[in-house]
Amino acid sequence: MPPSRPLPGKDMIRRITARLGAFLLALLAFSPALAADKPLEFGVFPNLSARTVVALYQPLRVYLEKRLGRPVNIYTAPDFKVFVQRSLKREYDFLVAAPHFARLAQQEAGYRPLAVYSRELRAILVVAKDGPVKSVADLKGQAVALPDPIALMSMFAVQLLRDGGLRPEKDVTLTNARSHDNAVSSVVHGDSAAAATSAAPLAQMPDELKNKVRILATSDKTPHQIFMASPRLSAAETEGLGKLLLDFAATPEGRRFIETNKFGGIRPITEAELKQLDPYAAEVKRMLDIR
Repeated sequence: MPPSRPLPGKDMIRRITARLGAFLLALLAFSPALAADKPLEFGVFPNLSARTVVALYQPLRVYLEKRLGRPVNIYTAPDFKVFVQRSLKREYDFLVAAPHFARLAQQEAGYRPLAVYSRELRAILVVAKDGPVKSVADLKGQAVALPDPIALMSMFAVQLLRDGGLRPEKDVTLTNARSHDNAVSSVVHGDSAAAATSAAPLAQMPDELKNKVRILATSDKTPHQIFMASPRLSAAETEGLGKLLLDFAATPEGRRFIETNKFGGIRPITEAELKQLDPYAAEVKRMLDIR
């Protein structure tokens, strides 16, 4: 039987404690999830122009800063592809994204669902308010602007064209407008006969855009934009952030935010709703050649 070792003395305990403290401080300095004074990076997918996106989410950013007691910075991306790529690299501490982008971030990068806007999404095709287009068939031989080929509303809009008897890319010219407001703007300025968008982005656009178009066709429904938390955040931080989002909907500023942007509310999202998005997440993965 080996001889018993003497218990460490007070000096040794102090040295061990000091080293442990130094290690924890170093860990804190390099962990964005643990550093309470480091800004949280909030990624918002660029369905609208960067200026519009930042202005839209200011009420939520200010609310979270106050409740969390730490800075919250809003980040977006130049287009949907870059936003997806940054999400998969876990560049955002938490994000709000189109439902299929959110599902892809969950599957490929470990993001965890926090909440979803209550109002369900439907793609709409809009045309000039006083223009001659009366049916989807009338778009034959003309240009249709899409927010981005990988946008869920673009995928749904292409199906609306098929349902109207048109063959995308053969009977119509599909153009990449890079955002919802650019797509609608192309109709207003006569560059496209129709544009794909959805009700919420349309409601968020300036009057000079939304008041000059009308809805031509509407798709089936899908879950709305989803809030997701990076796996860099702890379970407690993720749970707390989800609760704050739900609480925000009950505040005066939250109610104004939801009503102005036609979000319907903020609620938890179910696993069944997330699974519903799998085919669209898989299509984005295929289109971007994500391996």
